[in-house]
Amino acid sequence: MHLMWPKIVAIDLRVLAPEIRVPVYFLQGRFDYEAPAVLAEIYFQQRKVLIWFEHSAHFVNTEEADGSNRFFVDRLRRETVPASALP
Repeated sequence: MHLMWPKIVAIDLRVLAPEIRVPVYFLQGRFDYEAPAVLAEIYFQQRKVLIWFEHSAHFVNTEEADGSNRFFVDRLRRETVPASALP
């Protein structure tokens, strides 16, 4: 981690990806030290959807598997299935 840290903090997604025209969701663990929350918050203030998982670190998909799976199922269903077809 120490070797990567200077490279990670030098990445500015606001410059590299100021606009993305597809849905982008970051599922962020509050205790993630690999991708610090402060960096995610800065990028997502005006850009995309940031979903916090309060009991996870870097591996939200395994640390809170039920919640992350539920997020994607619900979100994809809302965005890809016509409302008239939903129960």
